Amino acid sequence: MSTALFSGPGTVFVLGAGVDVPFGLPTMTGLVGELARFAAGEGRPIHDALRKHARGMRFSLEKHTGDEGERFAEGLLSTRSHLLAPIQSALDKHPDPNSEVIKAVTRVVAGLASINKSNQLDAETVKALAQVGGEEGLGTDADTLLDTRGISLSAAPRQAMRRIFQGMIRDVPGLTEDEKTALGEMVAAVSNFEEMLGDFFSGFFTKSVANQKKYFYLSWLFWAFIRHRAAEGKVNRPSSLYPVLSEITNGDSIITFNYTDFFCDQTRPTDGYFHGDVGSYIRLDTREYLANDDVVKQAETVAAMAAFIQGLDTDFDAQRVHIPGIVPPLAVKPVICTEYLNRWYHCGEKIRDAKNIVIVGYSFNLVDEHFNDLVRKNHGARIVLVNPQASAVEESICRALAFDRTGLNGVTIEGLRCRKGRNMTFVSAKAEELTADIITALLRV
Repeated sequence: MSTALFSGPGTVFVLGAGVDVPFGLPTMTGLVGELARFAAGEGRPIHDALRKHARGMRFSLEKHTGDEGERFAEGLLSTRSHLLAPIQSALDKHPDPNSEVIKAVTRVVAGLASINKSNQLDAETVKALAQVGGEEGLGTDADTLLDTRGISLSAAPRQAMRRIFQGMIRDVPGLTEDEKTALGEMVAAVSNFEEMLGDFFSGFFTKSVANQKKYFYLSWLFWAFIRHRAAEGKVNRPSSLYPVLSEITNGDSIITFNYTDFFCDQTRPTDGYFHGDVGSYIRLDTREYLANDDVVKQAETVAAMAAFIQGLDTDFDAQRVHIPGIVPPLAVKPVICTEYLNRWYHCGEKIRDAKNIVIVGYSFNLVDEHFNDLVRKNHGARIVLVNPQASAVEESICRALAFDRTGLNGVTIEGLRCRKGRNMTFVSAKAEELTADIITALLRV
């Protein structure tokens, strides 16, 4: 097969976090817990080095790991149901109760409280059910009708609650300590890693040193974690998508949301690292982009990375702060340095001119609306989306791309279950299941 079958402006490959799963790198869901374990375990020297720079920082990853993000509804209907009452009373104190947004969030919280109440079974009912089921010895404590494990909040109410509750802690007068605590726990729990990064990065615009320190700590810890996992996972490259890409394209046709470098030489992206990488860093007070630091290149162990971080020239009061070359995932991209403006411009051109866009392991997160808009505005491109949970993300992706999903029909292509309609094809598959022949078939059907 030709070594550049889909090179050039015709076809663009977009890689998301799912492509790096074979290397032991997690997707964003559950990442906070992974980072907390890394900081407390083998990454402890990184944690200690960062804490020496960010003295006085009040932040603990452990508080964010219990029922984070999408899984938090599970806690609200079981172990954290006690938060619902103080949150409801806090909402009653909002100075603008007739706001449509406040009324909407109030209805969501009331709905959760109603579900929680309806889900409880009294002791007599539990005893009677136990007798019928032959389990009388299990006691007569109240139990629940439904097992709440795995229940999740959908993205819209989760993000709305996070933003509203953040503002209430700051702006609503007369809140009790219990109400403030409940709101704070909710904000922490429904904030996934990407949202935390975005929230804390705002400190560089608002001059909030507290948030700057949190971003400094969290981003460098993430930087070290990714580098550490990537070094351990490189042995898995032969069974990943990366060698397949080297058969059919080159770096000019690749855009990646990942920070890793598992690429074969000819497929390493040219201006294609959309959210940055872990090989560069930025000095914020001068906007200097540092991409060729030999110390960073050679920092392959935890000890070496900790030594590099320890040696950073940091002064938060003077705003002399270095951060990794990782772009916080905000819907509106912050202008960190001109190098990123150029990168986003070139990525935009690639998407605009593409005849085919193959998207693997990326689910069009709301925080990536900048990129989503680029794809949405290419009305003529054939789009192939590969995701092992394609059916679960189909509706949200079609909404993000303004695509009418009623025209999708089930088909089988090269043995893979697909849903196809007009210029859109959803493929239920893992990235590592793809071959050059499969990709060719997907683009020719």
